[in-house]
Amino acid sequence: MKTALKATLFSAVLVSVALTQESASGQKSARSRKADLEMQAIVNLRKLVAGESTYAMSHPNEGFACDARVLTQLEWPNSNAKLVEPTMLSGVGEYRFSASCAPDSKPGTKLNVLAVPVDPRADLRTFCKVETFGPYETAPFVATGGSPIRSISSADAGSCLVSGEPLK
Repeated sequence: MKTALKATLFSAVLVSVALTQESASGQKSARSRKADLEMQAIVNLRKLVAGESTYAMSHPNEGFACDARVLTQLEWPNSNAKLVEPTMLSGVGEYRFSASCAPDSKPGTKLNVLAVPVDPRADLRTFCKVETFGPYETAPFVATGGSPIRSISSADAGSCLVSGEPLK
């Protein structure tokens, strides 16, 4: 009887340890998945910024496209690849991407670029970046630049642009 009780207790301890390890690895997996999704969002946000910057440099009198859908119709120089893949704007990796010029930005000299979780309840950060475009009187005559990518823990794009924390 004692042997059977010891074996049962030993089995219970093993099952408990196995379940604890499974639970811990499941949590790590969720954290890892979240990190992967957020990193992919940052990469895609940078792709959108690069597409807008390319457009602005090619259209110095217009500046930024101010409508990312325009970029889905154009190709990179010497390539068949689109400046921005259309799927990015409808949602990629749990994020929806957009770019729009500030209301007082004519021509398009100030651009707000956003990566917002498709599901606002998801435990994912929102990412944003403000880009600027300026024609200059001296060389290089035109240039793009901007602020660092910022993030906020909610799916509130407006708050990201105002009070988002710069990425480290």
